Amino acid sequence: MSKSGDLVYAIGNTGLAWQWSFKDNITIPIYPGIRRESGGFGWDTTRHVLRLIKIADVIDAQKIPAGTLGVIHADGVSPLAMATNGTTIVPQSCETPDIKVDMGSHDISAFSYNGAYSKSVNFDISLNNCPTGINKVTYTLLPTSTSPAQNATTGIVKLSADSTAQGMALQVLNSDGNPLVLNQSHVFTDYPSAGGNLKIPLSARYFRIAETAGNGGFDKGMRAGTANATIAFVMSYL
Repeated sequence: MSKSGDLVYAIGNTGLAWQWSFKDNITIPIYPGIRRESGGFGWDTTRHVLRLIKIADVIDAQKIPAGTLGVIHADGVSPLAMATNGTTIVPQSCETPDIKVDMGSHDISAFSYNGAYSKSVNFDISLNNCPTGINKVTYTLLPTSTSPAQNATTGIVKLSADSTAQGMALQVLNSDGNPLVLNQSHVFTDYPSAGGNLKIPLSARYFRIAETAGNGGFDKGMRAGTANATIAFVMSYL
């Protein structure tokens, strides 16, 4: 519950709050107001800004009903804003389900030297039920604690500890087939103004990290087996 002296004032349970500021956006408590240098209270010619702030998850569309948004108490009570028709806030994000990629089976003899890789497997990051009004979408792929980076610049992560294969890692590629830099945001350029259901096309492949010796895929440090990895992705919307 908001009280005198707060800097942010919650709007019910909408996940939103309002904030008032003046003089080049310097936020102040609502009470007791601004004291003039010459004494008394007043606003003179200062510039005031009223903004809405997200303070919690906004679930579904939230309707701010018509009426007074807030009041200021000084030597009188004055409304800070009037919402004549109400305001609807729509979460500016897409639904992004988890992805499981079947990398298939590969003959270890195909990995005959350090840097050899398998045929890439295509997959998509799905962006479902995307709203209108988003101007820019970026995505970032992050190594996880179970699959830390082997080489973030070339998009390679280590296999997880439950894997039985050795000498291999997993590499992620962009839609052009080039290594995707990890821990770095990438712009999704195909976001339409109308939103909808979209896909970010990527691919992955196994990549040999064991040193080259004289036995090809059967060099020391190489072993066939299960090869699993986990990568997180983070979406940003502007």
